[in-house]
Amino acid sequence: MVHIIKDSLIERYGLMTMIALGEIISILYDFSKTPINWNRFIQFTLCIILIALLAAVYYQVLGELHIQLNSSIATSLTGWLFLLVILFAFLIGVSLHLVIIDGNLESKILFSFSLILMLLMIRVLFLISIHFKLSKLEVKLSWILLIEMIINLSAAFLPAMGMILLDILVLICFSFNVSQHLLFFI
Repeated sequence: MVHIIKDSLIERYGLMTMIALGEIISILYDFSKTPINWNRFIQFTLCIILIALLAAVYYQVLGELHIQLNSSIATSLTGWLFLLVILFAFLIGVSLHLVIIDGNLESKILFSFSLILMLLMIRVLFLISIHFKLSKLEVKLSWILLIEMIINLSAAFLPAMGMILLDILVLICFSFNVSQHLLFFI
């Protein structure tokens, strides 16, 4: 028996993710009420770009999914993966706020892990939707994921703006990499 995660449910998960990302922007807006200087303005702008890229990656990968699974347990677990994406989006917001406020290493590592895990969950959901039919591309995806993890974790040791800028570059590369694989399956 085929179990389908309906498009309307996937859309609801997407809306909850957008709410989470919107909450990050509202937190950043509160941060912008402090005395503005060029450093704060650039940080605020980079954070908005980062959040916009996260939304773009989310919808680029998960926006058009059609998930059919063979068991109800797999369908339930896939729903939980969507909820994990939302959880990590909120965690990205909290940790990004901490990075901007004090920029200590712990908050930057929390942010990096949150970003890594959100991108990992997005990849896993994509792989589930195509029933893991990547063959040779699975190895390439594994290496790319490992490289992204190393870059994200090493970015935590940079100053806050450098870390955010490097994460923006990683998201741009992630988006380009995913679009290449999506074209492969069309």
